[in-house]
Amino acid sequence: MQGMNVYDFGSQLLETGDLDPIYIMLHEGGLGPNTLKRWCLAYWCFYHAGVSSKIAEAPDFWAAMRQGQTDKWPRGTERRHFRGAASANAIEHLALLYPKPEDAVDDVSTYTFADVSKRVQRWPLFGPWIAYKVADMLERVLDVPVNFDNCELAIYREPAAAAAMLGMSVQDTVTRLIQYFAVERGFMAPPSRDRLVNVQEIETIMCKWKSHCGGHYPPGKDTREIRHGLNGWGPLADHLSQGLPNAH
Repeated sequence: MQGMNVYDFGSQLLETGDLDPIYIMLHEGGLGPNTLKRWCLAYWCFYHAGVSSKIAEAPDFWAAMRQGQTDKWPRGTERRHFRGAASANAIEHLALLYPKPEDAVDDVSTYTFADVSKRVQRWPLFGPWIAYKVADMLERVLDVPVNFDNCELAIYREPAAAAAMLGMSVQDTVTRLIQYFAVERGFMAPPSRDRLVNVQEIETIMCKWKSHCGGHYPPGKDTREIRHGLNGWGPLADHLSQGLPNAH
């Protein structure tokens, strides 16, 4: 194992904004509610900030989604399987369900993690992990008061692997890290810093720390990659890039 320990690494993520730079960027962006919802929906599909910006500001959201599919616009690693005929069918399914794309976000905006996850996974190509991310962004970016009390990280591969590296169960790891970052250090959750760090932030710390220990996550990596990914994707992307943290 190489790199920083999980406590120092997590502290750096929280202090620099590199924990979830997308959330800070959107918080600072001042987007209208419908544009923000459209941006998030496109992001949940493509997981690419530049692509999401281009789609969100397009006059016809679903036409832009189809163009992104046909022209093979980039996907983030986490959504690398959202491509080909399956993703084309998923886009048509969502377009039929939600002629107004912001209605898709409203449809999954419920108040417990379990309910959000269940609703999201009704969509084609939306499995447990992206459903988790949707719930997280509803709570952090879209100000939906989602309750994560019954969120069990053990079902997700990366947090489970990080816990194993620490020699603890996932639940014990989450409990210990919440104790350290929230209780002992008093870190507040970005972007609005309106509550103490909780399970969502711990999940991100665990995933990024595991990658860091494998030599794949130097400090500031996420912020730098998002900034690069916004280049050349239009006025909204240029505007949003100004709200990214200056993580090093």
